[in-house]
Amino acid sequence: LRIAAEPFIRAKLDGQDESVGSFVVRRFGHEMLDRLVQPLVGGIYTADTDVLSLGSTFPRFLEMEARHGSVTRGLAKSGRRRSTSGQSGARYSLFMALHGGMETLVTQIVGQIPRQSLRLGCRVQAIHPRPVPAGRSCAWSVAYNRDQKIDADAVVVCGPSHLAAQLVEPFDHGLAGELVKTRYASSVVVNLGYRCDNISHPLDAFGFVVPRKENMGILAGSFSSVKFEGRAPRGHVLLRVFLGGVLQVGLLELDDSRLAALAHKDVAGLLGISGPPLFSMVHRYDQAMPQYRVDHRKAVAEISRRAETHTGLEIVGNGFEGVGLPDCIRQGQLAARRVMACLATSKPPAI
Repeated sequence: LRIAAEPFIRAKLDGQDESVGSFVVRRFGHEMLDRLVQPLVGGIYTADTDVLSLGSTFPRFLEMEARHGSVTRGLAKSGRRRSTSGQSGARYSLFMALHGGMETLVTQIVGQIPRQSLRLGCRVQAIHPRPVPAGRSCAWSVAYNRDQKIDADAVVVCGPSHLAAQLVEPFDHGLAGELVKTRYASSVVVNLGYRCDNISHPLDAFGFVVPRKENMGILAGSFSSVKFEGRAPRGHVLLRVFLGGVLQVGLLELDDSRLAALAHKDVAGLLGISGPPLFSMVHRYDQAMPQYRVDHRKAVAEISRRAETHTGLEIVGNGFEGVGLPDCIRQGQLAARRVMACLATSKPPAI
């Protein structure tokens, strides 16, 4: 009944950002937050809905409230527009992945770049603006692997915000201070293999999410071999279990064997699994998931403003405008275009 009352809730039209939790409770009530939105957000962002920015994660719902006065009415109108325009159904399958895993993307990119243009396996220690030669618009120096250096016309820093902050600190303390404001959470993925005969659940879905109120150790589970072909041999199933995040910081202190045991225990109880897994693999992602707090967009705008004062410097990554791979690719493409535009203004020195 509370969810059905959403169209009659007064709209908040001040244009200010708010947390996902505040928005959902205000428009739909606590039960929808606890039983639907919180577990979904926890599975995607490993975040706390009480501080997660709505404008930076689900801006569409903010826009619907502003335009239609109701999320329900906005969804209904957008659905009618799709049906009348003939736009229905998915353009691609619901889930897609590279056959050889995500590493395929990196190896293919490396294969497209001339070998002399790459420095692989290097750790950058510092970047510094240097005196700009005649006819150039920008110039930088990059120090890496302790005693090596390369001069560059432009630098694109793509990585976690806190690491970017360390690189810019020597020449822009204010920019570094803005970058370190973005907090990151750590997470764990446990891969578990089972025989299908040992699982009573039909696995007639792609996975599940776990509400925080269930007081379990896991955030979500994915039926990997159901979602993607070739992930498990016939008669077997591969499950991926997600743990950690901003609300489960203490779990990261457990060793791999205890994390695997915890994942198996919770999954076995939910899916009716008898017997131990055939194998388990634990992967840790330390400080890998940015937490977009309320007013995150204002913080990103300030970072962009400060970075623009350094010609030839671009800072991008999942800590700014989207945590997903497509978001990061888009940011990289835009950064490349800005760099090329900057270099296009440079004139070669006269001979």
